[in-house]
Amino acid sequence: MKASNAINMIWLAILLAFVYWFLEPTIYAFVLQKGTFTDKWLHPDAEELRTRMSVVSLLLLFGVYAQTMLKRQQQIMESLQASKQKIRQIIDTANDAFITIDAEGSISDWNPMAEMIFGWPEDLAIGKSMMDLIMNQAPRNALIDDIQEFINTGSAPFTQGQIVITALHRDGHEFPAEMSISPQAVGASFIFNIFVRDISQRKADEEKLETLATRDELTGLINRFSYNHLLKKEVALAKRHMESLAVLFLDLDGFKNINDSLGHDVGDQLLRETANRLSACIRESDTVARIGGDEFLIIMPGIKDVHDPRFLCERILNMIGQPYLIGTQECFVGASIGISLYPLDGDNVESLVKNADTAMYQAKDSGRNAYKFFTPAMGEEAFKRMEMERALRYAIEKNQFKLLYQPQVELSSGRILGVEALLRWTHPEWGPISPSVFISLIENTNLILPIGEWVLDEACKQNKAWQALHPGFPLRMAVNFAARQFAQADLVETVAKALQKSGLAAEFLELEITEGSAMNDIELNIRKMQALKELGVSIAIDDFGTGFSSLAYLKRFPIDILKIDKSFLDEIQHGKKDAAIVATISEMAHSLGMEVIAEGVETKYQLEFLRGHGCDMIQGYLFSRPVPPEQIAEILQKGGKIKV
Repeated sequence: MKASNAINMIWLAILLAFVYWFLEPTIYAFVLQKGTFTDKWLHPDAEELRTRMSVVSLLLLFGVYAQTMLKRQQQIMESLQASKQKIRQIIDTANDAFITIDAEGSISDWNPMAEMIFGWPEDLAIGKSMMDLIMNQAPRNALIDDIQEFINTGSAPFTQGQIVITALHRDGHEFPAEMSISPQAVGASFIFNIFVRDISQRKADEEKLETLATRDELTGLINRFSYNHLLKKEVALAKRHMESLAVLFLDLDGFKNINDSLGHDVGDQLLRETANRLSACIRESDTVARIGGDEFLIIMPGIKDVHDPRFLCERILNMIGQPYLIGTQECFVGASIGISLYPLDGDNVESLVKNADTAMYQAKDSGRNAYKFFTPAMGEEAFKRMEMERALRYAIEKNQFKLLYQPQVELSSGRILGVEALLRWTHPEWGPISPSVFISLIENTNLILPIGEWVLDEACKQNKAWQALHPGFPLRMAVNFAARQFAQADLVETVAKALQKSGLAAEFLELEITEGSAMNDIELNIRKMQALKELGVSIAIDDFGTGFSSLAYLKRFPIDILKIDKSFLDEIQHGKKDAAIVATISEMAHSLGMEVIAEGVETKYQLEFLRGHGCDMIQGYLFSRPVPPEQIAEILQKGGKIKV
């Protein structure tokens, strides 16, 4: 019965009692009898009336009390009902699965999120064993044991906080889940209210953060942070087991040119492919890391002798030397590798990496695409290199550079048709520095662009000055362009600006580029060469025969001149292959409508051989070393010829 109906019944009963017990005697006493009110009320016959009034008063008090109690009970019941509805609403709209089980694991409550997370609808889940429904064998048995332990002892691991399990979906896939279990006593037994949260996304985010912290995002290799810890660990293991390990520091040769000319997307793809190639080369126990840019580090634990890292380096150089096909572009790079050994070259991470880095620079200086083991003398060389690089940065403004010019002589007439501009550096304290020492430093740093532009400007101005003094003997000025210079986006504008500033006609300027530079991005480089040709500039391939060019590409380049590399001339007198190569290059160039210049001519035999195979021009110490501009002016003054 509702509380409001009960209250109405009580008040009706009180009203009837009032009528019967009070009104009837009152009417009798006050209406039918005579006397004053006081006399009637105090009269002995009014005893019954007074008694009845007391009873009525008690009934009234009881009615008020009963009404208050019933209203309070009604409020409590309504509050409890509202709380139940609110709790149910919270459970049904929760982001976590809510499951209630008994001591045997049978499910009695299963909210909508449980259905969503596990794939089981409520009608199929109720009454089933939760452990069998959503858990695999191992976590299922563990939870059953924990519940039994709680029932027996009042304590279990799940009472200490959340537990992480591998949960099972209806479709069979597993996922990580976080479970909170709250026991509730019901009579002599227990039920267990369980919240389960799918933490797949959180785990994925945590793994992603860990990957970002420990892995190189571009290549997937371990990064600088991770290799530092790993190498420290490997050094400790090597020390404990009295073993050796090797650290290989690898830097790609020619990568910057590709990255600058083809763009960062192509550069990124090349780095990813390089990471794959390196991973394919190493042993299972080895580790490859990318430590930044185009630099990689390899850790080789447990090596038996120096043959292990040597064999790996040879595999790597062979693998990296294979063409990279990126989209429609065929790219070529090399690698310079430095090797340090524990404990011979260092007993900690810093010294091993530093010494491997030093050896890598020695490999670059020795001609690139090579590997070198660290030696103590290399440390001194590294310090000198650092000092030299610092000095080079101020060489232009301190007027320490100068250009020398080596004549290029026509074989048929002996006339000087051109000169090659060659950079020289004289330091105020160290004196003249060999080009073989400082040129590689310039090319491996950003200094190549400002210094290269200075060389171009000075060479153009000097040629214009000779023409003003000796207008009857115009010369073609050959200027070497390093790969990074040729890769710069504003190459044509830079050349045009130098010609404009000097007033030199474009036909008297020749740009020399290497085969490697030309082959980095064939289509783009063809367009650049065509733009230079439209400007009126001549183009020469320097050191021809030492690179990777093929005839299929060579005939597409708008090239005017092929320069035969000195290395082929050195052995033509004793090596039939080198002689055949020189003869073939000369014949091929002429068939493609190109001129041939042989550089590094030093003997009469070389001269006559070249003359016999139709070489157009020669350049070398046999006729003239690189000389100051004044000596070129003197030659021009005397008719511009050299006896050949």
